[in-house]
Amino acid sequence: MLAQGCSPDLVTYSIFLHGLSKQGYLDQALELLREMQNNYLNPDLVIYNILIDAMCKSGKLEDARELFLKLHVKGLLPDVRSWTSIISGLCREGLLDEAYKAFRQMERDGCPPDCCSYNVIVRGFLQSNSASRAEQLFQEMFDRGFSADALTRTLAADLLSKDDNLGLKRLLGESERRQDEKVI
Repeated sequence: MLAQGCSPDLVTYSIFLHGLSKQGYLDQALELLREMQNNYLNPDLVIYNILIDAMCKSGKLEDARELFLKLHVKGLLPDVRSWTSIISGLCREGLLDEAYKAFRQMERDGCPPDCCSYNVIVRGFLQSNSASRAEQLFQEMFDRGFSADALTRTLAADLLSKDDNLGLKRLLGESERRQDEKVI
């Protein structure tokens, strides 16, 4: 590309960063970010979201949180993807109280959760066998018109096989009905 006189733009960098991150080459992705900045290209929210998500998935939660907090300094506002990546990373590390606080802060900051955000936080509580918290969030998710995805429904069913929570059972049935209605 450079040999032909074309300089990479934000879209090109985001594609490379996404590919490197997906393959687990986070260090190379961060090096590419530095190269980008050295070429006077200011990363946008898409690029930061790619890196925040990759950091969370590779167990570098503190680095992800640090980058997340720097978004405001860079004049960027976290979007639903930024928040959901952080919430997912917190859940993955077993920091469910912090994940729940982040989930609530997201909305207070003017970024309402979407279906993916709800599924991430519900899954976090289901995986920790916190049926009552999961049930509360399941209900809230349904009240807002969202439904559980296949993985969330499977985790709920697994938890129900261990703990016969009637509220969770009702919500799981409701989620399956909603999913069937979407297919039809």
